[in-house]
Amino acid sequence: MTDSYVVTGGGRGVGRAVAERLLADGGAVVIIESDAGAAAWTRDHPAGPRLAAVTGDAADEAVTGRAADLAADAGVLAGWVNNAAVFRDAAVDSAPPGAVLDLITANLGPAVTGCGTAIRRFLARGTRGSIVNVSSHQAQRAVRGALPYATAKAATEGLTRALAVDYGARGIRVNAVALGSISTERYRALLAGQGPEAAARTEADIARLHPAGRPGRPRWPRPSRSCSRMRPASSTARSCRSTAAGRRWASTRKRPDVPAGLAGSGSGHRSAVAVSPPEQYADDRNLAARQRLWQYQSPYFDIVSWVLDLAQVEPGRRVLDAGCGNGLYLRALRERHARAVGFDLSAGMLAAAAHPAVVNGDVVALPVRDGAFDVVLAPHMLYHVADRAQAIRELRRVLTPRGILVAVTNGARHGQPLRTLIERAADGGTGSWRLPAAAADAFSAENAAAQLEAVFGLVTCVRPGVAPPVLITDASVAADYVASMAASYAGQAPRPWRDIVEGVRRAVQEVIDAEGVFRISGDPAAFVCRP
Repeated sequence: MTDSYVVTGGGRGVGRAVAERLLADGGAVVIIESDAGAAAWTRDHPAGPRLAAVTGDAADEAVTGRAADLAADAGVLAGWVNNAAVFRDAAVDSAPPGAVLDLITANLGPAVTGCGTAIRRFLARGTRGSIVNVSSHQAQRAVRGALPYATAKAATEGLTRALAVDYGARGIRVNAVALGSISTERYRALLAGQGPEAAARTEADIARLHPAGRPGRPRWPRPSRSCSRMRPASSTARSCRSTAAGRRWASTRKRPDVPAGLAGSGSGHRSAVAVSPPEQYADDRNLAARQRLWQYQSPYFDIVSWVLDLAQVEPGRRVLDAGCGNGLYLRALRERHARAVGFDLSAGMLAAAAHPAVVNGDVVALPVRDGAFDVVLAPHMLYHVADRAQAIRELRRVLTPRGILVAVTNGARHGQPLRTLIERAADGGTGSWRLPAAAADAFSAENAAAQLEAVFGLVTCVRPGVAPPVLITDASVAADYVASMAASYAGQAPRPWRDIVEGVRRAVQEVIDAEGVFRISGDPAAFVCRP
């Protein structure tokens, strides 16, 4: 049967361009448009019965329900595009709060209603489906005079992230596209209503604001990956793709060379996904403190190069760095001229990574086609994932048939005797309190193989020939490491965590004073996995 789609705000501009594209690819389309005159283009269209229009408010469930019914009559509902928007401003210093909230709702309401209608229809039919929410660069880079619009678009991106996580496992993809300024009738009318000098200033401002140096054009970007690709794939995709004039979620810069299999970026952080609490890795400060500690290994063990050698990374290979953090492996991958994409649940980590191709999302639902990568790296990250079995299946799915996954974790000796010092500082040496089991215990050198073998045909555990100890002569290095653990353990400790940190610092300093150095053991393990 024909795939059918609903496009809100389909009367003009981007909405009409999306509808036209879907029709050109053979789909059936129902547009929702509040302006009956703007929907007139649907009459006598060459698509004939494959095109219909519903006049009304896209935030009205009766209207969206009617559109969904028409789409179901025309084919199998495969996708829904929430494009409708209202461009009216209200300033908080002059407008009542209720008026501001009404305008925010006027922009957010159609997305919430559209998503709800689409998801209920997908679930009722038992089919996969795809939703695209049209966002804006203003969601994260507001301009003056657009407070309700920018606020609503930021909320739309949050809605997209949440729905992608909630319904991804049920075969429903939820994406967002963050548009820049678009040269629509409204934009052209704005320029026409200004004098020549004012219009020139507006155009110059738009040019400076957007990477392409111009407003976007009302056509679907990159036709080879058009909205016609809304046919559900085998994974959930949570992306926020840019137009030529716009930007993408969680990207620190424009990303020119993302492998073709990548749907885009953008799923949000949800505490149920990670074993570690969200604040632990909201940015890279805690991770950087831990990385700093291991720089004091003697002799220095270059774990990154060791892992990349195990993964057989060569120039041009497509590599997914899952749980890329602040980009430690991505920098080494650039030096090897690999085509690398960084993926992380934390947008703050991705900002620190400063890599040209990054994706903010959840590893249990990778927005990537099957077989997109030659190599997948999972360095010290799988123990943070609650649904580890699903994450491992996803990592396997995105590998080529001859691809390699290298998962890195730690063994039981890792980090000793620092753990003992933390417990002594917490309970005064009475032995009455034990540090809760580390996240790494759930996926460790001792138990990771069995978890990986459930999915991969060949799993080989590799240990370094020598795991040099960390030799600390500055007690603050150990103290900073312990301080970075506060988000995970402070709520369970019998004393304030800052007091524990200070107790560890004193204990480490005593060892340094007595022996000249404080030693911490390392116990890394890598699992090389092939399908």
